[in-house]
Amino acid sequence: MANCRKYSFPFANTPPAASTTVPIAGVNGSAAVRVRILEMLYGSDTAPANAATQLQIKRITTALASGTAVTPSPVDFADPACVSTAMQGPSIAAPTITAISPLWQVALNQNNTMREFFQDGYELTVPAVANNGLCLLPAAIAGTAYDIVGTWWFTE
Repeated sequence: MANCRKYSFPFANTPPAASTTVPIAGVNGSAAVRVRILEMLYGSDTAPANAATQLQIKRITTALASGTAVTPSPVDFADPACVSTAMQGPSIAAPTITAISPLWQVALNQNNTMREFFQDGYELTVPAVANNGLCLLPAAIAGTAYDIVGTWWFTE
């Protein structure tokens, strides 16, 4: 993994409601590259309250659309521009989500920050197939919806 190009993808979104079909954010690979999520960071910049969200990551097989495009930045400025595409809501159209259990899920309380590292060989990986990717879903919200801010670090 030492020679892989590494990128970061920051996002911020207030999910309007719980959804297992409309993502907060996501990334699509391409036929030329495989995306591997190395690390994720989540929290909230909303005034403190006692609200919680169940976040899930699922595979998608169509390109993310209708949201706000986010250009992933190279972690090493000598690396070329990212081939993968990233998007954040709030108006992402529902992509085609594969009918499998979530690859990852966590309960996030509005008052905490969560950081996830995937050890070598256990990264969330997207095949090198056009429009395949991963999306972050607000599967459940307890209390008032709040702003979810995060960053994904990935390789291609």
